[in-house]
Amino acid sequence: SKATVSVLNCIHRTRCAGACAMTRVKHKTAFKRSLRDAKGPNDVKNPYVPPAKPEAQVFERGEEACKELAAHDVVIRDAALEDVRTLLVRIEKAPEETYDVPVEYAKLWKGLFYCMWHSDKPLVQLDCAERIADLTMALATWEHQVLWLHQGWLTLHKEWGAIDKWRLNKFYSLMRLLFNRQLQAMCRAAAAAQDDDDKDVIFHAFCMPLHDAYSSGLSGVGSHITDTLIEECVEAAVSAEDFLALFFHLLLPVLTSGDEDQCTRIYEYVWQKMLGQFKEEDRTVEWLSDILWDEVGAAIEAATTDEATAGPRRQLLVTMSEELDEFLGRVDEVEELAEVDDEEEFLDEREAYRKQLKLKEKEKAETTAKTIKEKRSQRALAGEARKALATGDKAAVKKIVRKANQAGVIVPQLKKRKQKGKGNLKRFLEVAPDGSLQKKAKSRHKKRRV
Repeated sequence: SKATVSVLNCIHRTRCAGACAMTRVKHKTAFKRSLRDAKGPNDVKNPYVPPAKPEAQVFERGEEACKELAAHDVVIRDAALEDVRTLLVRIEKAPEETYDVPVEYAKLWKGLFYCMWHSDKPLVQLDCAERIADLTMALATWEHQVLWLHQGWLTLHKEWGAIDKWRLNKFYSLMRLLFNRQLQAMCRAAAAAQDDDDKDVIFHAFCMPLHDAYSSGLSGVGSHITDTLIEECVEAAVSAEDFLALFFHLLLPVLTSGDEDQCTRIYEYVWQKMLGQFKEEDRTVEWLSDILWDEVGAAIEAATTDEATAGPRRQLLVTMSEELDEFLGRVDEVEELAEVDDEEEFLDEREAYRKQLKLKEKEKAETTAKTIKEKRSQRALAGEARKALATGDKAAVKKIVRKANQAGVIVPQLKKRKQKGKGNLKRFLEVAPDGSLQKKAKSRHKKRRV
């Protein structure tokens, strides 16, 4: 009967599904075993390597690849990543009218984003991030590399709000590796350029994709690039000349017209590292010492005097210029110290120089601690003032005013008239018949005027 046939079909489908599930479990168990025995990300080998697809069976469009890149099975995702590399080479070699290149790259990056999303375990995530970042080097021309990187950073910037706290670390690894490959591609293209004008065009083109990442302080893409910029430049063997171009084409435009939070982060994590890495045991000393600091100072001064630079950013640039002058003074002292021939005299002068640096650091730390203490005292007195004003306790208000005068801080809740000889602002209050506080300064002035 029809009922018997339907039951048999259901049993057959169930058995087939169970067999497929057992096969996937077997492959995943072997893959987990290889992860457990691996000593590093390069030792991870997929136990099930699908047969290579013929050229005709590789994806024709980006939307076809997205379905397999976003699969839950790691075997399908690994095979799709290899096909994406073949597809990128095909898109690059095809005539211009065959593909809409930015659209195809955007579709592929959407799939790669979810490929990273579904990757589990640290070694698998690192391997996936490296394979995605290496796709940049699969493109032969720097024009296509710029288009590919632009869509990648744009996708990460758009999808940043959807990343939860459990997946942040693996996307941080992806951004770090992608930025490293971008620096390598930029330096390689600049080295192949024929003249300085072509180099400027290449540097500007490679820095443009990162401007979207710095457009908002809420996005962690630009912040993470800033945090790792110095380290990745050292890791990618960026020369001092190339770093100077990166500073002019990426960091300086952000400092003059970018988001204020991103400007502050660049100042703290890039500029301070540039000026503070002058240590004998640090491997970035030689690299940073070759930077043409005179050109950096001239560019900062020009940006400071530019009318388009906003007030807070101009103040930050002024601070950077002053710190650069102080840093160059320290460098001159160290160079003079290196020219001393007598070993004993050299050791004495070096010890005196180190003591001077420690004294300056101590003074800076004491100033910072004093500022923090004043802010804490101000917050505490502000809380007490709010409570006293709410209850109408005149004696408590006077007591708070005396505390503020002794501490030398300003309490916003007690602002009315400046007290002579003190920095605190004081309000004159009196208790009304209903128990509330009222200002009596106005009535006094009225009587005097009459």
